[in-house]
Amino acid sequence: MKQFESLPAKSPFQLSARPTQKQLDEHATSPGLRFQVQAPLQLEYLLKSFAQFLATTTTFEGLSYRLKTTKTSWETGQLAGHNAHYDLNYQDQDLGELTVYRRQTFDPASLDRLEEALCYLCTPLYHAVLYLQAQRDACLDELTGLPNRRTFKACVERELAQAGRQGWPICLAMIDIDHFKRINDACGHITGDEMISETATLLKSGIRSSDGLFRYGGEEFVLLLPDTHLAGAVLLAQRLRRKIAATRFPALPNRRLTVSIGLATWRPGLTVQEWLREADEKLYEAKYSGRNRLSYSDPAARSGAKPLRRRKHVAERTD
Repeated sequence: MKQFESLPAKSPFQLSARPTQKQLDEHATSPGLRFQVQAPLQLEYLLKSFAQFLATTTTFEGLSYRLKTTKTSWETGQLAGHNAHYDLNYQDQDLGELTVYRRQTFDPASLDRLEEALCYLCTPLYHAVLYLQAQRDACLDELTGLPNRRTFKACVERELAQAGRQGWPICLAMIDIDHFKRINDACGHITGDEMISETATLLKSGIRSSDGLFRYGGEEFVLLLPDTHLAGAVLLAQRLRRKIAATRFPALPNRRLTVSIGLATWRPGLTVQEWLREADEKLYEAKYSGRNRLSYSDPAARSGAKPLRRRKHVAERTD
């Protein structure tokens, strides 16, 4: 494994002497410079572009890349045989790990060409990684690691559009930590943040991968349940509520942490704001009924509307 500290891209001529116009023209049209100038900002497209550029400088069968900080991985070709592995770093910024694979061993000349190509990669990769991290930070809540309110707005529109087209059921739950101000006042804001984070972890561990859990603001979460009838959503919400109430937190030795939940089902014609308002009203109903409760209503039962159908390949909730 090599530690690769990026240097400025190597030039085909020595700058210690005044370059000729021919040398300048050759450098301006070099594949490496063209790659740098045309490098896309999106990480996946940048790596694809680099693989194409690298193929013009040396032979290889496969390429893999991993960035631990964003849990990003990418690969192309055959990942077998001999390999050259690099930890990339530029201006104290971790740029991930890149491994090049090929059938024959890497001789000194091929390693020189590979590392010259990496010099051209590091500057655009640096910007691509910062861009990816900025996108991630804009979409995720820093405290809990959950998608944030902005992400919820984009996600819910997409899920509702799909549910409307296909006639699939979908439910939404608003979840709020009970007496959170008392926790902050009695135990401090650090403990309060810890309780928000641990609540998020408990909620996340109790839902499907297809469900969406978002930190909506403060001590409030939104749970989006695609392809779920009201009966299944009620079972899930009650299970989550009981799970949190039964958990003992070392930071709260003399208190029990509980949540209240408001649940609403979507029906055609209902806007996102109307849907959220229904769930929010049910949440406050649960609060005013004593907290540590679930409150919901079934509009279809009241109106006699025909229930939305479910995708057949997704099992009903039975737990």
